[in-house]
Amino acid sequence: MATGISRGKLASAMDILTEIDRNHNIRKHRVIGTITFDKLKSYLVDLYSPADYDNSLSSLWDLSQTNGIADLTSEQVRALVLLVSARWATKMPVRSALVVSQELEYGLARMYEIQLSSMTTNEVEVFRDEQTAVEWLKEEG
Repeated sequence: MATGISRGKLASAMDILTEIDRNHNIRKHRVIGTITFDKLKSYLVDLYSPADYDNSLSSLWDLSQTNGIADLTSEQVRALVLLVSARWATKMPVRSALVVSQELEYGLARMYEIQLSSMTTNEVEVFRDEQTAVEWLKEEG
């Protein structure tokens, strides 16, 4: 299963491609292009809204091919945390891994991790490479 938020071919357009790895119970989101708060928020609302949303899957958010994360304000990060924490209710513990490639993005992702971890029983962690993130997601929580 793959879905995207936009199908534009411009490098500056934000695109989120989602695939489900049923063998490892991981939902992978690959974000490409320029992240904007409004588009990311809209995608998250759409992601968590369907009645058939499978909240038993851990998630990997690959943000390593993006730009614009640094343009998010601390208030916008907090708004994303509140949105996700309100909708990410699970019956069993799951994990969410964020993969970033730049220092400033790492700092903002850690801010998101710390805030979200304080509001949910699910584990959130930031990584610099996808392989390490996937291995962590496969571990028992």
